[in-house]
Amino acid sequence: MLLYFCDMKLKFITQTQKFTCLLIIFISCSVQLAAQRMIKNVDPKKSYEHIKKVIANDDFIFFTANDSIHGEELWRSGGTESSTYLLKDINVGINSAWNDFQGRAFIKLGNKIYFNANDGVNGDELWV
Repeated sequence: MLLYFCDMKLKFITQTQKFTCLLIIFISCSVQLAAQRMIKNVDPKKSYEHIKKVIANDDFIFFTANDSIHGEELWRSGGTESSTYLLKDINVGINSAWNDFQGRAFIKLGNKIYFNANDGVNGDELWV
């Protein structure tokens, strides 16, 4: 008999029970690993660092990414390739809404996300 912690309680279990527990853990880990997958390749050219800031709101995540076409801009994903897309090209063209010297502040309040961004005309401003 061996001594193990199970459900935060100290218990004696047999070697057979130990094997069963290890098998269940192995299957659980294998299923979790198999379930991980890339949702979308944001920048197939691999020209830039991709995702820099991520925040969740309800059933979506919002993040900043550079796709080599629009600069670093705001993206949205619902967990599938088709639901992952550029939400808005804030600083139109190859220019980025954020730069490496400027912080990316994202705050969730209710069902909205507030953030700072630069549209190239008005400077760093509050967006929702």
